[in-house]
Amino acid sequence: MTTLELARALLAALIALTHPPRDARRRIDANEDSIIQAASDAADLHSVPVGIVLGVGFLETHLGTDAGEGGGFGAPVDSRHRHTAGTAANAAHILSRGHQICGPWIRAIHFFRCGRCSCPRLVGYESPYATRLVERVYESAGVEAPPTMR
Repeated sequence: MTTLELARALLAALIALTHPPRDARRRIDANEDSIIQAASDAADLHSVPVGIVLGVGFLETHLGTDAGEGGGFGAPVDSRHRHTAGTAANAAHILSRGHQICGPWIRAIHFFRCGRCSCPRLVGYESPYATRLVERVYESAGVEAPPTMR
């Protein structure tokens, strides 16, 4: 299965599991092909499991479709432009860097969220929630989750 095919299956599972609000669902549906392509390309470019890119992007910005997100997946363009929405590739780059520095993907998500391998309580979602969501998405799609989730 290609990354693109996997992304399509995982996105369908993610939507089925989370039941996004009607407006978010409408925006995701309208941008489905570009979301799948962006997540697949980012995952391949930075060696990040596509389900993690999709899960984190969904929790951050409904996959770049929330108002004012400009297609960003929750990561800034870079550290000098903290308030400029980055792409799925920017998010995957930070997740990849976190995985290199911190180890398991749960700690990489911590790194994504707060810049450290372990975060104090955060506003919004926390890394264990994101990790469980990604694991459930893979399971729902009938695909084995990445081996180093925890």
